[in-house]
Amino acid sequence: DWGTSIVNVSDDVVAVGSLNGKVTFFDVKTRLRVTEAAGPGSGIWSLAVCDDAKHIVVGTRSKGASVIAASAWEPSLAETRQRSLEEQPPAPN
Repeated sequence: DWGTSIVNVSDDVVAVGSLNGKVTFFDVKTRLRVTEAAGPGSGIWSLAVCDDAKHIVVGTRSKGASVIAASAWEPSLAETRQRSLEEQPPAPN
């Protein structure tokens, strides 16, 4: 779906808000999708990380603004990086 906004949630991860109403977290290092979090139920127009860096404010088309946890990606990051290593082509001889 169309990405409408992007914010850094850590040195390693960005969050992308989409018109499908979901926030998708990507690992900057591997460029892989880490996980997805449900938004408030409407197309996302904007994202902002709160000063505490623990929450993301999600601005939507018809549901106003809501807040989601910025740490939704943390449990999945190590798994994503491991998957990236497993999918690497073999090193040349």
